[in-house]
Amino acid sequence: MKPENISLKSATAYTLLNSRENASELFHLADRSAVAGWTVDPARKQQTQQDLQQRLDKLKAEQQK
Repeated sequence: MKPENISLKSATAYTLLNSRENASELFHLADRSAVAGWTVDPARKQQTQQDLQQRLDKLKAEQQK
């Protein structure tokens, strides 16, 4: 996501998710190293973006019917 495409909605969502991750780690409900692994891994990030784009395209096609 390019910086000029960041909206208040996405910034708020990011902040909420980050707070939730921190709280989970605090109470030992999640291991932060595991979370960082899949968010930083470029190949996994690219695959996730492609999957989301395919799902979006499919939903758009269904909506046009």
